[in-house]
Amino acid sequence: MRIFRWRIVPLLGLLGAHLLLAACSGANDPGAGADGGAKAPADKEAGAGGAGTGDADARPNALAGPGGEPSGPAEGSGAIGVAADGTRTITDIAGWDHPAKAMLQDAPFFVTKVELTLDASYSAYYVGYPGDKDLADHASLWRTLRELARVNGYQDFKLVNGQDGVTVEIACDRAAKAVTGVKVNGVDYPEAAADASQAGPKLPQAYLDFMADRHPLPSGSEIGFFVETDLNGDGASEAVLGVKNNARDEDGLYSAIYVLEQGERGVAQLGGNLAEGTGYGVYEVELVRLSDRKSPVVETKLTNGVSLEGFELIALPGKKPIRLVSSASPSGVGEDALIDADQNGDYDGYVQRRTSYDVLFYDVTRTYSLQRGAFVHTGTIVALPDYPADAEGVVRQYMSLKALAGFEDAPEADQRLEALCPSCPKAQTDLVGGPWLEAFSGSAPLAEDLFDIRIEGGGQTDATASVAYAKDGGRTYRLEFRLARPDGAWIIDAIRRPSAQ
Repeated sequence: MRIFRWRIVPLLGLLGAHLLLAACSGANDPGAGADGGAKAPADKEAGAGGAGTGDADARPNALAGPGGEPSGPAEGSGAIGVAADGTRTITDIAGWDHPAKAMLQDAPFFVTKVELTLDASYSAYYVGYPGDKDLADHASLWRTLRELARVNGYQDFKLVNGQDGVTVEIACDRAAKAVTGVKVNGVDYPEAAADASQAGPKLPQAYLDFMADRHPLPSGSEIGFFVETDLNGDGASEAVLGVKNNARDEDGLYSAIYVLEQGERGVAQLGGNLAEGTGYGVYEVELVRLSDRKSPVVETKLTNGVSLEGFELIALPGKKPIRLVSSASPSGVGEDALIDADQNGDYDGYVQRRTSYDVLFYDVTRTYSLQRGAFVHTGTIVALPDYPADAEGVVRQYMSLKALAGFEDAPEADQRLEALCPSCPKAQTDLVGGPWLEAFSGSAPLAEDLFDIRIEGGGQTDATASVAYAKDGGRTYRLEFRLARPDGAWIIDAIRRPSAQ
C-alpha cells in the first residue's frame, strides 16, 4: 500500500514556499552555471536510464483525509444553517472543516459558501471561478474537478459562479470512482473528458488490436489510461496509453505507458515504455501543460510505495519521446511536485522537499523555475531547528550546517553559521573542511555520531570542546573549539587545530 501520499506537504503549502523563495532569491542569476545552480533538462530518449538518474538530484495530493479515503459530501464541521426545504448552507468558511477547503479557499476560487441538498449528498460550491472564458484551455481546472470528485466520495456536485453566471456540473460514477461528465450551463463540455484520466477508458478498435498483437495484457492488468491529443504540434493526434496492474485498485501501479500514433499503415509505437527507467513505480499518468509550449506533455507520478513522491515530464518534439525532467529523491525519501506559481493553469516550475540523510536530516525545500525551456534552480529554504541550548549542541550544529552549506545555497544556513561563530576569521572556519565534511556524505547514519566530543572547563561562561574523528583507514583528525556565553547563549569564539600529541 502506498501510504506516504497522505502525509506529504499540501500543494498550497509548497506553492507558498515557492512564492517566498521568489521574493527572497532575487539575487540569484537564473542563467548561472554551476555556481548558480542552473540545470538544463535531461533531453534523453524516454524509456532509458537507471534508477535515480536525470534531474532527480507532487504534485502531492493535498485533499485526502486520514488514510487517503474519500471524505464524502462537503458538510464537514463548520456552522450549518438549515432551510425549510432541508437545504444546508455553510457560510462560515473559516470554521468549515473539509478537505475541499484546501483547494477552494484561496485563489483562483475563493469559495464564499457551500450548499448541500438531497440529504446532504449533493454539494454546490459558490466560487468566483471559473468564468466562461477560463474554461477552454485550463488543464488544472479538470484536475481540480477530479480531486473534488474524489473528496466528495464521487457523488455529483457543481461549482457556481453567480457573478459571471456560470455553473459547472460534474457527474460521477461512485462504483468506478470516476468523473463521467461535465456540463457548463447545461451543455456538455467535451474538453473535460479529453483531459481526464478515467478508469476503464474506451479505446478505438485499432488501438485494441495493436495492444493485443504487440503488448498482450498480463493477467490482472487493464488499460487504465488513454487520451488522444496532439503532442508534437504537427496537427495530428497521438495517443498516450497506460497499462495498470490491479487497475481497479487505487494503489495499483502502471507497468507500461506508450505513445502511439495511427496512420495509413495502422498504429505505430513511438519510443519505448515510459514507465521504465526511473527505479520507482508510476502510480498516476496525466497530460499537463507547461507555460512555455503549446502542446501538452506527459507527467508520470512516481513513488516507492513508502516515503517518496516524484514525477517525470515527457515531451514529444518529433517522433521520439524525450524526458524533459525527472525529479525524485535518490535516497527514497522526498516530495517533489509541479507548481503553477502565477495560477494561470499552466505549470511553470516545481519544488523538491528533502528531509533524509542526503540533506543531513534538515528540512530542505528547493524551487525550480521554467525559464527558456529549462528548469532552473532559483532558491533553497532550510527549516532550521532551534538554536542549541548547550556548548556541545553548538559544535555539532555548526559542523553539520557547515557541511550542508557546502552543497546547498541557503541563506538561512549561512545566517545560523554566522550566529554560531560570529567572530571566527575565515582561516579558522576553513579548518572545518576536508575530512570533517566528508564524514557527512554517503552515509545514512547521523554523521555527528562519528565524532568524539569532550567538553572541558564546563564553566557558566566559557568552555572548550575537543573533537576527534577517526576516519576509516586509521587516521584520527582533531579540532578544538573555544566557546563563550556572553549573553546567555553559547557561541564559538575560536577554532584551532591542536598541537600534535
